[in-house]
Amino acid sequence: MKNLKLGIKLIGGFLVVALITLMVGIVGWWGVDNLKTHLDVVATDRMPSIVSLLDMKIGAEQILTSQRTLLNPKLAPADRQHQFVSMEHAREDIARAWTVFESLPMNESVTQLWDQFVAVWNDYLQINDDFFRMARDIEATGILDPSQLRADLQQFRGDQQALMVRVLTMLDEGTPFHGGSTSSFEYWVTDFKTDNATLRTLLSATNNTYASFNQGIAEAQQLVSSGDIQGARLIFSQSIRPAAGGTFVRFNQLLQVADQAEALYSAMERQAMGPSRQLHDQALELLGRLIDANANEADMAVVDAQNAATVANLWAVTGSSIGVILAIILGLILTRSLTGPVLKAVNLAQEIAQGDFSHRLNMDRGDEIGILAKALD
Repeated sequence: MKNLKLGIKLIGGFLVVALITLMVGIVGWWGVDNLKTHLDVVATDRMPSIVSLLDMKIGAEQILTSQRTLLNPKLAPADRQHQFVSMEHAREDIARAWTVFESLPMNESVTQLWDQFVAVWNDYLQINDDFFRMARDIEATGILDPSQLRADLQQFRGDQQALMVRVLTMLDEGTPFHGGSTSSFEYWVTDFKTDNATLRTLLSATNNTYASFNQGIAEAQQLVSSGDIQGARLIFSQSIRPAAGGTFVRFNQLLQVADQAEALYSAMERQAMGPSRQLHDQALELLGRLIDANANEADMAVVDAQNAATVANLWAVTGSSIGVILAIILGLILTRSLTGPVLKAVNLAQEIAQGDFSHRLNMDRGDEIGILAKALD
């Protein structure tokens, strides 16, 4: 072992450099692995979570849009059906995003927010189902614009009452008046379209009595014009007044149908603008908080990744610098430790070869070079 001291020094120096290199490599591997872990959190957990939550938010807003659009009584039937289809597609999109989000890891705070959202959303869906059921019920009535129907019927009833006053005035004064043989109602009922068979039957019956009413007025006008007031009064009692009474009854029945449809519209509007809107706003608020929570986690993961990269770079630069410095120092020490004594030994050997035995190395070293020096001495 004594003769191996120089080799041990050389090996020890190289081992120190190798150890530093190994440490730099380990730190670099740790930094890359840590960086990958944090980036995986962003790429595979948080970003899909945010995308899923945004998809749910878009679907919820689409449902709200369909609700508000269906509140428009002027909406065409085809557009109404489009809103029902859009609502179904929005629910399907939400269900898919829901499944994806629940499959991803959540921390405790996100789990609590999610549980709150689920409870609010389930309540909202129940009210939402009621809203669309009422929208279907309105379609079943065959009256998509009950307020307009009510206004038209009130107008027609008012026109008939005014016409009755003119007829009575004619019979009292014996002076005929122009008009009254036809009415705007007859033109209106011809253009009015509905899928409700009961409503069509009621409108047809109303139109028939209204036609009898107008026909009686035309006959009374002719009799008054010819001076037959008594005949006109007989027409009034036998035809005009019964027809007018039947028409008023039909108008009242039609107004009851309009009132039922209008009540459904009012209930829809109250629900859409009241509890449905409140729950929808709560759900969107919770979705926003969930998005923010996941975004914050993603930001923290990015910051952690940046910190890990900074630490790894710092250790790599520090370790590399220390390794280079130690390698230089060890190189200089080893070079100085070897080349100087070896050069002296070479000079002594040359002097001996020339026959000069007067010089000595006098090296007090315990390694191989010291042994060589003693042998030369």
